[in-house]
Amino acid sequence: MRKLLCDVYKFKGVCLVAFALICTICGAQAQESKSDKSHYMSFTALTRAGSAIASQGNRFSMIDVEASFGYHFNDKWSLHIPLAASTGLFYSNNSFREQPYLGLSAEYKVVNRDNWNLAIVPKVQSTLGSRWGAMAYDLGLNFQVEKSVIVGLGVRYLDTYKSPAATTIPNKFCVYATIGFRLNSPK
Repeated sequence: MRKLLCDVYKFKGVCLVAFALICTICGAQAQESKSDKSHYMSFTALTRAGSAIASQGNRFSMIDVEASFGYHFNDKWSLHIPLAASTGLFYSNNSFREQPYLGLSAEYKVVNRDNWNLAIVPKVQSTLGSRWGAMAYDLGLNFQVEKSVIVGLGVRYLDTYKSPAATTIPNKFCVYATIGFRLNSPK
């Protein structure tokens, strides 16, 4: 049963990657065909640090470095493809695990002013690799200042479906802070 569950998660990851690639290609073609300034592509680089809450005696921290490519449909909505390098620090056995994540995220700007905006950012990511398999479900609140600097707070549910043989990695509910920048952002 566990093998079947792992295969299902791998299939979800492949579908997620395929969907992200299709969205990127369609977005690039749509941007070339439209002369409207509200449609544009962007590049975002973020660093995220956080830790687990209510971790049942096992302390856990995470540090992510993320790059994402996004397509902005209008002044409110955008779709992004994040690629993250994540390190999970496990204090119970003094070890860490590194995993790349690939996913899909959306952004909805709740407040959109000339020099700043506030956005809700839901995101789903899947690990790429074979040692530690997990899905990460994020919900963040990002504050973008002066068209490029981003700071934010968020929560992540880390659903582990495959652990290394030596350690069992339970699911984690984490809180995190984010800082980064966005290029090619008119707002």
